[in-house]
Amino acid sequence: MTDNLRTPVPDLRIVPAESLHAHESHDSQRSLPLMERLRRDEYIINPPVVAPIDEQSFVILDGANRCHALRALGFPHLPVQVVDWDSGQIQLDTWNHIVSNWTETDLLDGLAELPDLTMEENSDGQPVASLFLTDGTRMNLMAGDQDPHSRNALLCQIVAVYQRNAVLYRSVLEKLSQAREHFPEMVALLRFPRVTFRDIVTAAREKAWIPPGVSRHIISGRALKINYPVRHLVEDGRSSGQKNEDMQKWLRRKLARREVRFYAESTYQFDE
Repeated sequence: MTDNLRTPVPDLRIVPAESLHAHESHDSQRSLPLMERLRRDEYIINPPVVAPIDEQSFVILDGANRCHALRALGFPHLPVQVVDWDSGQIQLDTWNHIVSNWTETDLLDGLAELPDLTMEENSDGQPVASLFLTDGTRMNLMAGDQDPHSRNALLCQIVAVYQRNAVLYRSVLEKLSQAREHFPEMVALLRFPRVTFRDIVTAAREKAWIPPGVSRHIISGRALKINYPVRHLVEDGRSSGQKNEDMQKWLRRKLARREVRFYAESTYQFDE
């Protein structure tokens, strides 16, 4: 990753909504409340982060639910932060899932009903996920077909089993002892193979979406709390290029007035 002290000013743009392509399915539990909030809000607070696929399209790295909600509300253009794959600003990682407030029996029964899934305690193949029970038992969740559509579709079905019925926490914790300490009601921990940039682009191009909350993009120089007026995004006959010119003027004013502050430190935010 680049030296944090030399991180460039965020590349903020207004782009056509149809130019943005998700690599993960949206989470209806999050997108529906987002729609209600965005319907009332006067400002866009945190812009989605995207990376170029080609000259005309972008893959959404973070903010799939926000993009889905804004498009569903009829926004023709969206504000985004563009980060290039080769900039050194992107670190790609994977979230672990902690399944809580359910029962181990119900979880295993729900997974056993998936026709394309096999659960093996020992396997030499590449699992779509590894399931760790609280007694330390590890089960590899295996897909019959390995093409991106089949594999990612099965992964979405796996996550849906506990997303519908349990409480799901995204976490970087990998040890069961640590997970139990922080989540005493947990019944299982799921770990996923690392995804690559190629996996992300393939999922977006082929609409072979992975579940929400699996890929984790750490962005150096992430733009937060920009508070960009929603009125500048609505359909008023102006093109995305004209609206983008307005955003660049807005950004230059912000910088000239010293209203943009860069924090190089890793931080915890407690007002989410």
